[in-house]
Amino acid sequence: MEVELRDVERADLSLLDQWLSQAHVRPWFGDKPAVLNWAQCPPPAGSQAMICRNVTDVGYIRWQSIDRHTLDSLGFTHIPDNSVDVDILLGRPSECARGTGPTALRQLAAMLQETGAVPLIALTTSVDNFHAQRAFLKAGFVMDRQYTADGFGDCYLYTRRLLQH
Repeated sequence: MEVELRDVERADLSLLDQWLSQAHVRPWFGDKPAVLNWAQCPPPAGSQAMICRNVTDVGYIRWQSIDRHTLDSLGFTHIPDNSVDVDILLGRPSECARGTGPTALRQLAAMLQETGAVPLIALTTSVDNFHAQRAFLKAGFVMDRQYTADGFGDCYLYTRRLLQH
């Protein structure tokens, strides 16, 4: 299985729009316009990629540095500065539970580790999103804690350390 991350191009936005309407994606990415706006114009501390498997676009991943204020407001005082928050989706249902998501997450972790500046990667998912939970564990993340997120309900925070502190 050949999985790679490639830069997002303007033409990819229509595919992302379709994926966000898929029944297996919609419950976890409810604010479709916000996701599309972010993809069209990522914030200065953010980046994104398309996930390709055997040269076919199958998913989307985005990441950004988490500011100290946001971390502290969520009670995540143990998360170090310069940590990165990641969101991932597989747009094709046939890609779920095939190792594509964990492979993409490991590739992103390796890429961020090369910079030498990112101490930790964090992912959040609903307590009901069992596919994501399994993928995060397979990619080397650990369940850090459960918390309640405004607008999202009960969630798990998963983390993966890249640098030792």
